[in-house]
This record gives sequence, C-alpha cells and structure tokens, in this order.
Amino acid sequence: MAVITGADLQLDYDAQGDVLYATFGPLEPAVSFQIHEHVDVFLRYVPPNRRVVGIFILDFLRNFPNRADVEFRSHARQVVTEFWQKYPKIPE
Repeated sequence: MAVITGADLQLDYDAQGDVLYATFGPLEPAVSFQIHEHVDVFLRYVPPNRRVVGIFILDFLRNFPNRADVEFRSHARQVVTEFWQKYPKIPE
C-alpha cells in the first residue's frame, strides 16, 4: 500500500459548511461513492479504475471532533489517512 506524503495529499476545509476535501495526487474529474448510507464520507474514484483518488467528509468536525491540543491539519490528515488505508479502492 502506498503511503500518503505531504506532496501527495491536498487538504481543503470549508469551515462554513464543515466539509473536508482531500485529494491524492493531481485533481481530476471523479465519481463519488458513499461508504455507508448513514455516514457522510464519500470516496472519489475515476472509473473504470476503483482506486480512491480523493475523499470528502460532510459535517467533518461534528462527526470527527478535534481535541483542543491537536492542530487541525494534523487531525484532518489522521482522519483522512485512516479512511484511505481502510478503503484504498471502492468496495465491490
């Protein structure tokens, strides 16, 4: 499994909408796949390849609250990395 490096992972956070966007590598048009019906985490992939190229999370801080002693970017990176390691490809 590949490792996400600082150069490969781009994070963008919309504080007003509480949405976290993460992209691995260059931006490209992709399709969204919701992981679970009741979880607001979406995997992005480019068909027919099932490899995940991005993730976006609605209600990010509501669903994944940050401890006061953790810098926001580190917290966001950790959450995204955990999802990416669990879902490197879209489930069949």
